[in-house]
Amino acid sequence: MKVYYEEIDGHLFPQWLLLPATSHSSSLSVQLDAPFERMEAEDFHDELTIVTVTQAALAIRPVDDTHFVLHTDQIKNDLEVQMPESVDYYLIRLDDLEEVLHMNVKPYFSRPL
Repeated sequence: MKVYYEEIDGHLFPQWLLLPATSHSSSLSVQLDAPFERMEAEDFHDELTIVTVTQAALAIRPVDDTHFVLHTDQIKNDLEVQMPESVDYYLIRLDDLEEVLHMNVKPYFSRPL
């Protein structure tokens, strides 16, 4: 799991969560306090395939508030073009995740490795 930060006046503000797209299942359960690393602007390049996740593909995992569910079938439905055969990362805006979970998730990502 990687996090992209915007740097403003020397302070880091988490903006995007990037999840490796390694599973072929219809949903992924993601733990917020899992290890993560900082993704720099120069880490984004033409060889990466990144698919943006809409709020419709995110859901609360009712058992535990440190988890959320990512519905990969919904991501495919949201795309107006065909899903690329090989996707490296799913990009989730942290603001969207906060709205779906009804909680502030940015403190989970305040300290990059």
